[in-house]
Amino acid sequence: GPGLETRAAQNAATADLLERVTRGGRVMLTGTTIDGRFLGRMCVLSFRTRRETVEEAVRQLGAAAAAIRAEAAAAPH
Repeated sequence: GPGLETRAAQNAATADLLERVTRGGRVMLTGTTIDGRFLGRMCVLSFRTRRETVEEAVRQLGAAAAAIRAEAAAAPH
């Protein structure tokens, strides 16, 4: 989207996304770099993890991603 055209901007946005969601304290996300692209990842390890928890993580990711896209589009280019 606007403001996220370069790989560097996309990588920074992904790092920001992971930071925002993890800062919320409900889920912990990590990242990895593959072929120069920073990617987020979520690993569910506990058999006690409920579907609702994963769905909440997806909601948080969506909300944070929407905010980051809006901020990037509003920034001067």
